[in-house]
Amino acid sequence: MLESEQIESLARSLKLTPYQLYMLQQNGYKYNLNKLVKRGALLYAPYKCELARNWSDGVAKIFLGSRADLIGSDRILVYDQRGIRLYNSGHYRAVDGYGNHYYADQDGNLVNSVYLTERSR
Repeated sequence: MLESEQIESLARSLKLTPYQLYMLQQNGYKYNLNKLVKRGALLYAPYKCELARNWSDGVAKIFLGSRADLIGSDRILVYDQRGIRLYNSGHYRAVDGYGNHYYADQDGNLVNSVYLTERSR
């Protein structure tokens, strides 16, 4: 199946928003389309490239997995990051520019991690 046909098929089966479909159409070459995950309104899109940028990136890949983008319904919430954690409720955990973990909802609004832990039980 051609990449564009695969993207159209994924858009129907995952019920992607127009923005998410647009992002896949524009950047489908860099995403591993077989490993896309949708939780709530969030689309987790891991990168195809299996190469590490340096030795510390290689170690991070072993422990945190592939780099990925987290695409919301109308914008990219997390760009080019390892270790993104998605929850069934549609919330996620990522790392800010200072290396601190944060929790956010589907719109990118920060939430209290205690609240999230209690909801996911």
